[in-house]
Amino acid sequence: MNSFKKISGTITFTISSPTAQSVTITENITIPLRMHIGIVGGTGANYGLLKLNSFVEVARSYQSVNVNYVNLDTNESISQSSTINAYEGDQLTFLSSGRLRMSQTGYSFVAPTINGYQFEHADTYRVTADRNQNVTVYYKPIPKVNVNFNYAWTDSSLTDKLPDPIRISGLPGESITEPQLTQDYEINNVVAPNGESYNNISDALVANPDFTSDENANFVIYLKPRLEEVPSVGNDGGLSTPSDGNQDTNNSIENSQEESNESVVETGGVSLTEKENVEDQQVDQTVKTQKNFTRVNREFI
Repeated sequence: MNSFKKISGTITFTISSPTAQSVTITENITIPLRMHIGIVGGTGANYGLLKLNSFVEVARSYQSVNVNYVNLDTNESISQSSTINAYEGDQLTFLSSGRLRMSQTGYSFVAPTINGYQFEHADTYRVTADRNQNVTVYYKPIPKVNVNFNYAWTDSSLTDKLPDPIRISGLPGESITEPQLTQDYEINNVVAPNGESYNNISDALVANPDFTSDENANFVIYLKPRLEEVPSVGNDGGLSTPSDGNQDTNNSIENSQEESNESVVETGGVSLTEKENVEDQQVDQTVKTQKNFTRVNREFI
């Protein structure tokens, strides 16, 4: 069928008679897709009435066409093929958007969406009487876009090294996965690509969840140093933090001294040997205590 709504083919007509040999006539013709046929005849001097006025539509074969979806860059298949059933002579057209349309010359189809690809083009195809027909629809890969998570100090006067930026890639429209941020710093606030400030990265992603085609879609994470507890020195010269058994040792020494003095008062005095034993015990405990303080001081330094 051509653009003038005509169809070409072979017509075969057979004339048969009970008393005569059959005759078959074959002719290659081009005729309109739709037409009226009339018959006119004469009978000479005899009366007769011949009349025929009938609408005729040329019969066309019904065929299946395989539609293949191919990567234009690699010529590889990117999706399972589909099938279109149409009549011989119908014209098949593929569009990037819109809806299925039927015209006098054929059909227009919207190319299906394939994840990670965008429709490029497809040649207009005219259905024939052949079997195993194929039409190819071409797509191109959609380039991935990047989203950067950059770090900055809340206090611009700080010169300490910042963590390395985090880059995540994805297709436009896909959700951004929350990155694993460093635990060595405390987040003060996060400025999202929309220019708004949020308390944390989760809140920023709720408001800006997807990749976009914007190449400047960056998140800025403002950090402040994480404060750590530092041991301090008490008024008596001892370490108040972290606490350990030293205070208990001092208390034990004082209690021992008090008990020793009370014992001397109650008995009216002690022997030299007992006194030396008590003093040796106190000295030994004092030395142990000094060693403990020395160990703690080294750890603190």
